[in-house]
Amino acid sequence: MLKEKMEELREKLYFLITEKAEYNQILKVSQELDNCINEFTHRMPYDINSKIIKKLHKNKPNKSKIQTY
Repeated sequence: MLKEKMEELREKLYFLITEKAEYNQILKVSQELDNCINEFTHRMPYDINSKIIKKLHKNKPNKSKIQTY
C-alpha cells in the first residue's frame, strides 16, 4: 500500500512540475512523498538495512588504493 502511494505521489509530482504548477502545490506533494519515503525506509526490517549498509561499506573505495596525480 505504501509503495502504491509513493508511486502515485511521484506521478503527481512529475505532472505538477511538467505543468509548471504553483510552487506551494509542488512543495506540498514533495513533502508528502518525502514523508512516505521516510516511513517506508523505517519500516524496512533490520536485516535488510544492515545488509544494505554492509554492501555500501564494502563498495567504499579504499583510500590506499586511490591514486593521486
